[in-house]
Amino acid sequence: MNGNLEISAMQPDQTMMAFPDNGTPDVPVPVDIPIEIDIPDERNLSLYINKDELSVIGQDVVREFNEDIQSRSEFDKRRATWRKLFLTYLEEKEYPWPSCSNVSLPFVVEACLQFQARAYEALIGKDIVKCYTRDGTMKDAAERASKYMNYQLRYEMTEWEEDMDKLLMALPLDGVVVKKTYYDSFLERPVSMFLDVDEFVVNYKCRNIDDPMARKTHILWMHWNDIKIRQDTKIFVEPPNELDKTAQSYKEDGNMPETRQVFDDGEGVSESAPENIGRLKLLEQHKYLDINYDPVTRKIKKSDGLMRPYVVTVDFKTQQVLRIVSRVIKERETDVWNVDNCFTAYTFIPNPSSWMGIGFGQFLSPMNEAANTAINQLLDAGHLNNMMAGFVAKRSGMKKGDLAFEMGVFKEVDIMMGSLKDSIYEFKFKPPSNILFQLLGMLHEYSKEVSTAAEWMSGKLPPSDTAATTMLAIIEQGLKVFSVIQKRCHRAFGKELRKIFAINRHFLKESVYALVQDKTSREWQSIESGRKDFSSNIEIIPVSDPNITSRAEKLIKSQQVLGEAKQNPLMAQNPESLYWATREYLEALEATNIDAMLKKPEPPPPPPDIPPEEENAMFIKDQMPKVLPNQNHMRHLAFHEGFIESQWAVELTPNGKNNFDSHLRDHKSFLYLQEEKQRQLQAIQQQQLMEGSNVGY
Repeated sequence: MNGNLEISAMQPDQTMMAFPDNGTPDVPVPVDIPIEIDIPDERNLSLYINKDELSVIGQDVVREFNEDIQSRSEFDKRRATWRKLFLTYLEEKEYPWPSCSNVSLPFVVEACLQFQARAYEALIGKDIVKCYTRDGTMKDAAERASKYMNYQLRYEMTEWEEDMDKLLMALPLDGVVVKKTYYDSFLERPVSMFLDVDEFVVNYKCRNIDDPMARKTHILWMHWNDIKIRQDTKIFVEPPNELDKTAQSYKEDGNMPETRQVFDDGEGVSESAPENIGRLKLLEQHKYLDINYDPVTRKIKKSDGLMRPYVVTVDFKTQQVLRIVSRVIKERETDVWNVDNCFTAYTFIPNPSSWMGIGFGQFLSPMNEAANTAINQLLDAGHLNNMMAGFVAKRSGMKKGDLAFEMGVFKEVDIMMGSLKDSIYEFKFKPPSNILFQLLGMLHEYSKEVSTAAEWMSGKLPPSDTAATTMLAIIEQGLKVFSVIQKRCHRAFGKELRKIFAINRHFLKESVYALVQDKTSREWQSIESGRKDFSSNIEIIPVSDPNITSRAEKLIKSQQVLGEAKQNPLMAQNPESLYWATREYLEALEATNIDAMLKKPEPPPPPPDIPPEEENAMFIKDQMPKVLPNQNHMRHLAFHEGFIESQWAVELTPNGKNNFDSHLRDHKSFLYLQEEKQRQLQAIQQQQLMEGSNVGY
């Protein structure tokens, strides 16, 4: 079967999730179903499909997988060179002479380590995720979901943080890595695993693996005994031909031999480990097939010519299909059937012509190799310059023997009278070239500029008189390239988190969710199910700020904000402004117990309700009392009208009289609003009573 295929990342025995797509491969292969077939068990649809049809599907999966491998063969050859530089793997050299200098400088390693250290700190902090509502409702649910997912990623998904550590080291080298997010029915929780480029195969010409028609294959290595267990439980079909139980591990893998050999040589692996013997190579390919399976009625119907998304697991060596599973699942909230896409690609620098990005390996390998050549030539030249060697005249009359030099010892020389120096010629090699030193320094500077591994960014102290604002500007300028890459990681990280969020909506373990929450809160008592907290009305994003790439940058910025808040009159007199500026500064310092140290300022109390007689006294003092909305305006107006007719009214100054008139108008306006609201409320109640009486008839 030759066509474009859609991939999802499910293990052969795991429940799948899904999300929709309308795509058709170029050459459909219909499955001949003369009548409808009931599917009592959805774990493996291949149990209900003709063996001849399964044979065609298996052959197509292997053939298309080999085509995808061939499309990236040149990339794999280049990647083998990058891995050599990263592992500082050295092949034996015979030029310019046997046992010559053979040193590899760690330009690529330094760049990858610097990126990994910064990116890990920027993406994974004290909290990892936060949730918010799209329309402002369900704020309590968003807080509960945030609290649980931070716990889930830290402690429940035990492999997640370690895989992120590996991912951020492999990303700058290869330019692209993949995370596979799915629900594991054995572990009863989500899994988001890191896939190396060798484990995940997509055609090199594919520009976006999120394309529904992109063919994606996950290479699985599984022991034959595990396969047998899955066959007994009907997760895998038992093929007509016996699987090869003596299969070796990747040492016999015919795909990507360049990179495999580099890994083995660089890590000192000479043969397959005993635990790898008997592991079979399986292809889990996510693609579209012409199998008309209806997940609503759970029936396989006669072909209608439409291609639908499936996961096909095939043994690579025998090309036999072990499992076919639909990638369609119903959303709980909307009852809409969607198609899963559980692969998330992290891209270092985008490649316009391929989904496979560009990394430091491709950028720095030419400079690293040139630097290796320069340092080896310098070492060889220094060796020659320090070495004593030369020619001895054959007819000098000296007897043959050992002429080696020994410190503090004068040796006798049996020679005819004459000058000894005329019989011995010593080689005098030139010292190492200064041009090579300059070239080596220039290559190192270029590599640091490309990788943003400048001295100040790598931890070396700047001059003591450097201003904070200047330092911030230098760091920001120096990390321009890194900050853009960080935004790409932040964007991909958000996609991965949304997949985990969607899995929780379907498969959340309520007992674990309850343990994480504050069950004494009033909001918790009212919820029916924790899965409702993961509704489509709530959005999840990483806590990390894509615009801040280091703790030092965050600290300097928060320090500047705090200083401005103390000096700016608009903020210095506002307790709220000072509170939040101080809190951001303490968070940048990663201080503990911030809530105990810093109390949020209380809102200012409302102005007191002044009695009307005191207001009259204020008018005499030429002061203006404030009218409050909830005062007894009728009582105030009565007191003020009595005051203006009394003998005290003559004590009012012209300004006091204006204040008095204005004060009366304010009372009257509030009194009008109160009466108007009461009138509208009575009208609504009267209308409801009339509607109720009409319903009775």
